[in-house]
Amino acid sequence: MEKVPTISTRLNIEWKMKKTVLAFVLLQISSAPLLTAQFHWRVVNPSPSDTALYSVHVFDAENAIVVGDTGTIKRTTDGGISWRTIPSGTKVRLSKVRFLNPSIGFIAGGNPDGNQPLLLKTTDGGETWREIDTKGNRVFFDVWFHSEDTGFVVGQHGIMRATMDGGKTWASIDAGFNENNIFSIHFPSRRIGYICGNAGSVAKTTTGGTSWHKQSSWKNNALFSVSFANDSVGIIAGDGVILGTTNGGKEWEARFADFPITSPLMHAVHVDPSTAYIVGWFGYIIASRDSGKSWQLQEWGGSSLLEELGFYGKRVGYAVGWEGTILKTMDGGGLVAREVDPAPFAINLRALYPNPLSLGTHRSVRVEFSLSSSGNAAVDLLDVLGRPVRRIAAQRFSQGTHIVPWEPSELPPGVYRLRLSSASHSIVRPLVVVR
Repeated sequence: MEKVPTISTRLNIEWKMKKTVLAFVLLQISSAPLLTAQFHWRVVNPSPSDTALYSVHVFDAENAIVVGDTGTIKRTTDGGISWRTIPSGTKVRLSKVRFLNPSIGFIAGGNPDGNQPLLLKTTDGGETWREIDTKGNRVFFDVWFHSEDTGFVVGQHGIMRATMDGGKTWASIDAGFNENNIFSIHFPSRRIGYICGNAGSVAKTTTGGTSWHKQSSWKNNALFSVSFANDSVGIIAGDGVILGTTNGGKEWEARFADFPITSPLMHAVHVDPSTAYIVGWFGYIIASRDSGKSWQLQEWGGSSLLEELGFYGKRVGYAVGWEGTILKTMDGGGLVAREVDPAPFAINLRALYPNPLSLGTHRSVRVEFSLSSSGNAAVDLLDVLGRPVRRIAAQRFSQGTHIVPWEPSELPPGVYRLRLSSASHSIVRPLVVVR
């Protein structure tokens, strides 16, 4: 039976689950900095948030962009140590971000209640965005551009629109989905592409998107994401189901994990023909080394509702989800042996003085730490729940010992955490403030 037949049904599920898991998610995120050594994925923004993140694009090891609810666009240029908000000019949901090259990118989205689609474009690598009028009235879930001129948007109630002139004009294309949502579009090559959506719907084009023919997935589940490593090898992630093909979709077969899958799987991605990843609700991150035939769970110590992940190469990956969750891996979630940097970057938070801090006596705190090599690092003050209170320092430091003075003016008494973090390491120490 179709579990997520419409966007409104999915929204109802989202809000019910959000109320149920919020407290547990907050606990997991707030404690994540203390657990990073145990897992191959780590939280890089340990501050709980009401903003769900739905999509991520990874430029390289240091640069990534995430998008989500209420027009949220955030960017990191230091490997996840800090995230800067970029104005989007809108407050609607941003569902998908894709880049054609390092400069040109697109964001698809819209009001979840319908009748307010949105397509944004950047030509400066994501620093500024402008709206492209698609002259439609159905929400977009995904976008794909072959070039700056030729592209597609897909979404609510089977909508597919195409442009050949960079968005100046648009034509509707009937992909045969009727009123079923199209959640995902992927082109492994210029002429061959795939889409998937509600009621087990899958379709393929061999004409570059001008015409589509339905494929049988034999599953009636909602299918949220399709990814192909090449024209033949592909996977689909859906509501409690994984489908795979090795013959371009002539046959779609159920693929199984080494554990039961009962939650929606929201996004699938290939990093090469053999290696693929899927993320889903309740913290699912699963990986395959055999072209999607079998899957193994990757632990990260949390249970957030994850929506998407992206990779730079085989090692550097980010995953995003509800409550503002952003995760990062530096070794493919443990699938790839971690490379040793020419100068390994290790950190050590050596001293806090004074601690406890008496506001009536001491006007400053001395934070002393050491780095085994030069690199970007940040010092942040967190509250007892792991939420950011103040950024003390964030810059590129040289190798060796550093002392950062800090004046904690107007800081209420209580128990805090002082966190020293780099792109791949994090360490936390308590700080007690008294009057």
